[in-house]
Amino acid sequence: DARTDQYAHPDGVMIATPEGKVARYFFRLNYDPRDLRFGIVEAGRNKIGSPLDALALLCYHYNPLTGKYSLAIMSVVRVASILTVGVIALSIGLMSWRNRARRPGARPLAVHG
Repeated sequence: DARTDQYAHPDGVMIATPEGKVARYFFRLNYDPRDLRFGIVEAGRNKIGSPLDALALLCYHYNPLTGKYSLAIMSVVRVASILTVGVIALSIGLMSWRNRARRPGARPLAVHG
């Protein structure tokens, strides 16, 4: 800025891979520690950080438009749908087993009380 005789520049952090390639840019004044940690884990090809961080990256994905990590909603929906199908299958199996146990000639189910 010629009027104030100061330089104006964006604030940012760049995270590089071990090979020296830039993996992520973070441009904002406040840096979320979670986003920085995930960026480092991702840049290090999961060699930096804990296995829990690598697991968290399955649920969070980097959005280059916002420069942040956000919850990958489709991953959450997929996991929830798999769990739902599993619960439904287990319920059908349990109901089928109980139905076969109640047929004539079958032994009665033991009731614990």
